[in-house]
Amino acid sequence: MNDLKSSLIKEAVIYGGSRLLVILIPLIMLPIVTRYLTPDDLGQYSAIMALCGWVIILVGFGGTGPLTRYISLTTESEEKKIITSSWVWGMVCTTGIVLSAAWLGRGFIAASFLNDAALYLPFFLALVAAFGSFIIDMFAQILRFDLKATHFSVLQIIRGVSTALFSIFLLIQGYQLLGLIIGGLIGALVLLPIYIFFTRDYLRLHINLPMLKKMIYFGAPLVPATAMWTGLTMVDRLMLVRYASNADAGLYATAVNLTAPIVLLYVAFGTAWSPRAFQIYKENSQLAPHLYGRVLYIFVFVMVLVSIPLAAFAKDLLMLLTPESYWPAGVVVGLLCVAAISDGSTYVTQLGFSIKEKTKYMIIPPIIALLVNVVINYLLIPKWGYIGAAIASALSYAGLSLSYYAIGNKVFPIWVDRKIVFTMICFVLSIGGLGYLSSLENHFFLARMIVLLISGVILYFLAPIRFHQLKVNYRNWVLNQNIKDVQ
Repeated sequence: MNDLKSSLIKEAVIYGGSRLLVILIPLIMLPIVTRYLTPDDLGQYSAIMALCGWVIILVGFGGTGPLTRYISLTTESEEKKIITSSWVWGMVCTTGIVLSAAWLGRGFIAASFLNDAALYLPFFLALVAAFGSFIIDMFAQILRFDLKATHFSVLQIIRGVSTALFSIFLLIQGYQLLGLIIGGLIGALVLLPIYIFFTRDYLRLHINLPMLKKMIYFGAPLVPATAMWTGLTMVDRLMLVRYASNADAGLYATAVNLTAPIVLLYVAFGTAWSPRAFQIYKENSQLAPHLYGRVLYIFVFVMVLVSIPLAAFAKDLLMLLTPESYWPAGVVVGLLCVAAISDGSTYVTQLGFSIKEKTKYMIIPPIIALLVNVVINYLLIPKWGYIGAAIASALSYAGLSLSYYAIGNKVFPIWVDRKIVFTMICFVLSIGGLGYLSSLENHFFLARMIVLLISGVILYFLAPIRFHQLKVNYRNWVLNQNIKDVQ
């Protein structure tokens, strides 16, 4: 267990180091972007990127899911080459077909989903960039599951920095909305050959149709589930543009950027955790449910510690980084932290579906969560704008994680003490209220400091008790089952 813990922490640090700059780039760029773009412009950009993300999911047969699943459970080098080549070239063909269809229907798509047919060119260029990133992500996953953490991390940093520099240059030149989009496109085109070079040993100019068919059958059930899941991220931007305003969508996108530290934590964790989770299961399938439960609790606890100060001082950060027109976005940062914590927890709660090859059941929780999200958005956005969208996100993501846990336990149980679950839920939900109260117009620094102090005291006394209880329960279960711990 100690060796596993050390390797997981080490890889999380390596991946986290690379993702630190990449995920923080939108936050770093925020002072520049908000000075060259109005909230209306930023709202249009967020809606365009949301639509492109949805297209990628719908036509990607589960994205990198089938690729990572099959190469992670394969030890033969030759078979890995067949898997990789078949999936990558199959998705390249799909990309060409979809881009051709999108060009033909660009005006209709822009008018129907973005409320403005004049946005057809930004939409199409953004879609090309999104597909470039989609292909790059496949090569990045090959490096990750080959445990080449350094290669993965360095290339991710280069990718993020180059895209940011291209975008900033074009913004300064006065290209505004198009500048952000073209910057992303140039970054993808520059990095694609580099990723191909570093993964060339896994590629052949050949598609194994039986293997591709097998992977598509595995990935096809993931499409509705992932589309629903992605819809949780995307639908609020599109509904804000349609039922409120572009400015509301821009404020919402700004608040999302402030949650970058939370996203950094859970992406770094998920990047390191997924390969190790499969390794745990392969080495000791009986012990895996309890190890997964321990990891889930520690993950949520760390996320809560980071979210409390972020939610409390969100408006202060906006006052430091952005023009006054963006300051109201601080009200919803706490709610979006709740959504981010819930989203990150699914790295653990939905793992059993992939392990047991029961991906067809993965569609149920995202459908429930998306329906809840759309209904709440429809009811709240016309009246409360971006605040209503944030409430919808917090509730729907929390429902998603709990649904995955409840349904997933029937497929592959994850052991977590119920008292611990209740404690985690209370702390996570309290973050949303803290962020809202601390960012009101007449907010008081002293009041926020008192709230932070009380939260810190509770966490200080609660954490040792819960960690000790968790460790004792885990050890007792191992002894009763006579199971050898994973080393």
